[in-house]
Amino acid sequence: MGGFSINSRTMAIVGLIIASVLFAYSRMPGGIGGTGITGTPGGIGGTGIYGRIDGFGSIWVNGVEIFYDEDQVVLRQGRDRRPQDLKIGQIVAVIINEKTGRAEAQTIEIIEEVNGPIEQVTDDQLIILGQKIILTDDTIIYGDLELGEQRAVNGFRAPDGSIIASRIDQPLIEGELSLRGAVNRAENGKVWINDQELEIQSEQIAVGNTIEVRGRLGAERRRFIINNIKKRRLPFDRRPARISYQGAFENVPTLDTERSLTNIIETSVIEFRPEIDDEILNIPKPNAENRTTFRNSFNRERIANRIVERRNILREETRRQVENEARRQAETESRRQVEIEARRQATIEVRRQAEIEARRQESLIQQQREVATPALQDFEARRQTQLEAIQQVQTEARSEAERETLRSLEREVRRKTDDEIKEEIRD
Repeated sequence: MGGFSINSRTMAIVGLIIASVLFAYSRMPGGIGGTGITGTPGGIGGTGIYGRIDGFGSIWVNGVEIFYDEDQVVLRQGRDRRPQDLKIGQIVAVIINEKTGRAEAQTIEIIEEVNGPIEQVTDDQLIILGQKIILTDDTIIYGDLELGEQRAVNGFRAPDGSIIASRIDQPLIEGELSLRGAVNRAENGKVWINDQELEIQSEQIAVGNTIEVRGRLGAERRRFIINNIKKRRLPFDRRPARISYQGAFENVPTLDTERSLTNIIETSVIEFRPEIDDEILNIPKPNAENRTTFRNSFNRERIANRIVERRNILREETRRQVENEARRQAETESRRQVEIEARRQATIEVRRQAEIEARRQESLIQQQREVATPALQDFEARRQTQLEAIQQVQTEARSEAERETLRSLEREVRRKTDDEIKEEIRD
């Protein structure tokens, strides 16, 4: 009995420890309690979280740690990607399942407000596809921002339609462009998102509708040729039952502790249950009841100096490269001139040696000619004498056999060539 009593106490203590651990785990930041969205599960639509990735481990969005599997599909530009594509500063729309006591991702989509070539660039803003993009000291920037370079922009739309850039990244597919925003003008089969014109033959797209388009620019550059269009106010393919939404609801300077104006743009997270009687969902304005204390502050005070400094560094590097290239070209030209002069001197020497050899050969020939000419003349005289003697004998020959012998001798004398004569002379 004693052993049974001890075992029961042990089991009770173990059970109490397990219960305590489970309770503590349920209160960790990764639990849905960290969002301010608490209570019952997310319903048939789940809970939607839209905001900036601020940390990893899993991913942290709007102060919530969201867990996902290694093979989790991550959508970007309508294409399946992997969790390795998730980066700090990206804006994501996540549907989570909170039934397990923690936020587990069901769907993850990277949301880019605009993706296209840079049309204008200043110290603290860009223009891409007619959209004004505000750069801040907290904007994560991929590469240099040069005119014509294509960039994908993650950020928050301010009330005036500009985009507060959270991350500026390389495009998923070079040449494929995209734009997301509210239609501010519509007429004659065309609509506009800020200054970008879109040709959409649809009466269902009206002013105020938020659309997402993918495509390319036409030959006129300002004409956007649409390959894909989607109309959705919130960036979720299915309507969540509840939403934690981060946005730039106020675009005004704030006061610091010394009451001086600072150029800081704040984003807030609001939580609400979306209306279900309209395909185009409305996002309520922040108030004391739906706004959380979570903030992302984007500071523009130092961005101009940072970009100017980077441009000065780039200019200095470019100047050094130009000087190094000029020095290299000068050295190359100097070596080339030395080689040209060496080849010219070598050619002159070869020509001089050839002239010397030609004069030597001409002198030898002249000497041979001077030696050979008297001998040739003498041999020719002797040959003529022999021929005359043979002809004389032929006239006096009595028999045909004698005459034939003399004719053969004459042919032999005449057959001798000049070369044979020269050989006889040399011998």
